Amino acid sequence: LEFESNKILGVEAGVSASAVRIKSCFELAIPETVDLVGNPQEAGAWLKDQLAERQVQSTQVLLTFPREIAVVRHIEMPDVSDEELPDLVKYQASLKSALPMDQLALDFLPLPKKAEATSRDVLITTVPRQAIRQITVVAEAAGLEITAAGLSPVAAAEVVLRSQSGETSDEGASLIVTRHGPRVEISLLKGEHIVFSHFTQVAGEGNG
Repeated sequence: LEFESNKILGVEAGVSASAVRIKSCFELAIPETVDLVGNPQEAGAWLKDQLAERQVQSTQVLLTFPREIAVVRHIEMPDVSDEELPDLVKYQASLKSALPMDQLALDFLPLPKKAEATSRDVLITTVPRQAIRQITVVAEAAGLEITAAGLSPVAAAEVVLRSQSGETSDEGASLIVTRHGPRVEISLLKGEHIVFSHFTQVAGEGNG
């Protein structure tokens, strides 16, 4: 499920180690009478009814957030071990963040090491904790179990990679463009790794 300001986008799918099988896709327009922030319990009851009406039976949910609410930074790190990397990422993120780290949810994606490199590249992502907390309350009120939360470009990349036949080259590049109304998200993959992500708005009529 992906929560936006005036709608909820959803995909029900069966996921295995080798493939994703899409069962249904849906879009729920949030009525003006439903307040996700002010009355999450009522919003959860509304969401539960909407899912039942569409015969969505899955109760385990992956929450995705639009790229626009996240800050994504490409940072070069010292070539430390995988065990040391999380602490170093948190330290680097705290130096560059305009907000205190206790107000942010932090995650990162290590990028492939370059041959004979003395450093390693990492994509660092921060999202306001309050945004996650608000949506979590609504989802739980709808009787859903949240298994993970992430960004929509990463989720889109996962679907694309699982949909490809054959092996993916570590050197091959893929461009993924997804559009939700006027919002467009652009991601660049090298092999199986996202190395760049950006979002923009499409101006003009006919954006739906």
